[in-house]
Amino acid sequence: MKTEYKVLLGIIIAGVLVIAGSNIAEQIIKQTTPIVQITGVNLEIEYTGNYTAYFGPSSQSGGNSLNTTAGSTIFDTLRLTNYDPLHTHSINQIALDTPGFTLLSISPSLPYSVSPGGSVTITLVIRVPNTNYIGSLNIIMVAS
Repeated sequence: MKTEYKVLLGIIIAGVLVIAGSNIAEQIIKQTTPIVQITGVNLEIEYTGNYTAYFGPSSQSGGNSLNTTAGSTIFDTLRLTNYDPLHTHSINQIALDTPGFTLLSISPSLPYSVSPGGSVTITLVIRVPNTNYIGSLNIIMVAS
């Protein structure tokens, strides 16, 4: 076999190995990237003071499921209505009660007062854990 054919054959084989190797590496990376699957959102409202249930039941569940990459940032919104026709009530504090999740910001800032019959949409910016997770996101809210 001539030398130039050997060199050309060597280049072709090397190219095939590089392409095949990169595809295998890509598949390995895809399989090992942690995934976070949020199956729902649970809101636990801690009422303080003489009145209760003005923002609804103490335990509420809902939200859509969400799949995202571990360590990413997500947004969640809470729409709250003050069902008390006579008194203004406040949302004093919001925290996450799911290990590995970090609350980065809340908008509007708290405490936030909601007038009788009024509503507010609160946006939470959340960083999900850096590991695989399947389950619900648990939120605790303190209201008065």
